[in-house]
Amino acid sequence: DGKKSAEGDYLLQKKEGLWKFYSETGYLVSEEEYSADMKHGFSYRYYPDGSPAEKLAYDMGMKTGGWIQYYPDGKICLRAEYIDGKLNGPFSFYFPDGKLQFEGKYKADMREGDWLVFNEDGSLKRTMAYKEGKLTDPALAEKETKFLDDLEKNKGKINIPDISGNIIK
Repeated sequence: DGKKSAEGDYLLQKKEGLWKFYSETGYLVSEEEYSADMKHGFSYRYYPDGSPAEKLAYDMGMKTGGWIQYYPDGKICLRAEYIDGKLNGPFSFYFPDGKLQFEGKYKADMREGDWLVFNEDGSLKRTMAYKEGKLTDPALAEKETKFLDDLEKNKGKINIPDISGNIIK
């Protein structure tokens, strides 16, 4: 229909520099930096109103550095760290009101050590201990573990529109 879906430069038939991607209705969905056709630099995703949905850094196609996702009102939803394409270091997930829901650490894409689970009022609900990605007491906290498993499976995807305006799940 002649509407712009993306804009950016090619160098030797490979994406290079800043690329912008648009929905079918014309709003900016994402901005990504490329080098030799690989994501390299910051990647930003936006909600339809233009507010930030996600910020993530890449180094030659590998996720690296801080990863932040936002709720539509601008509050932080998720904060984590990547090293060499794997979740490594602190991880925090927040309730929509901004209060902490989960806090723990990853080591090579696996949960490690004590993970804290909080109630909506901010009080500590429970502590779950992990070793090499496995809960040390499997009978403990099935609901919380499933929630974290689903986040990992989907790599923390949030419901924001893709280039065509369809919701990404």
